[in-house]
Amino acid sequence: FAAANPAGKPPPPTSIPAGQGGKDFPCRALLKELREVAWHHAGVEREAEGLLAGLARLAELEKRAAQAAQNNLPSPGQQLNLDSALFSVKAVLSASLSRRESRGALLRSDFPQQDDEAWLVNSRLFLDPISGGMEVSHQPAEI
Repeated sequence: FAAANPAGKPPPPTSIPAGQGGKDFPCRALLKELREVAWHHAGVEREAEGLLAGLARLAELEKRAAQAAQNNLPSPGQQLNLDSALFSVKAVLSASLSRRESRGALLRSDFPQQDDEAWLVNSRLFLDPISGGMEVSHQPAEI
C-alpha cells in the first residue's frame, strides 16, 4: 500500500461503521466470508478447480445476501459496499477462468506457460444486468 500511497495516508476502512441502518443485516459477516473466498480462490496462483469452487461459493453468498436483505433491509452504504465487493470478486474469478494461460500477474497452475499464439488478446467482461451473469469475450490484441 505504501508504494501506491506515497503520502502515507492510512488505507480506507474495510468495514461498515455500526449504526448505519440495517443494523441486523449481516453485512460484516458476508464481507468476511467474501474476503475468504477471494483469498483462497482468487489469489496470485489459480487453477480451474479452485476458480469454479470460488464461483460456487460466491453464488451461495449472493443468495444468502439477497435472502438476508428480504428479512432486514441493509443501509444504502451496506448494500453498495457488498454489491461492489461481490461484483469485483466475481469479475476476477470469471475472467481468470476464461484465460487458459499464465500471463503477467495471473499464474494458472493448470496452464503454467504464456501462450502468445492463442492468448495475445484483450479480454472483455460483460455483465448481464438481468441475470447477474458474466460473460468474457476476447478480441485480438493490436500490437
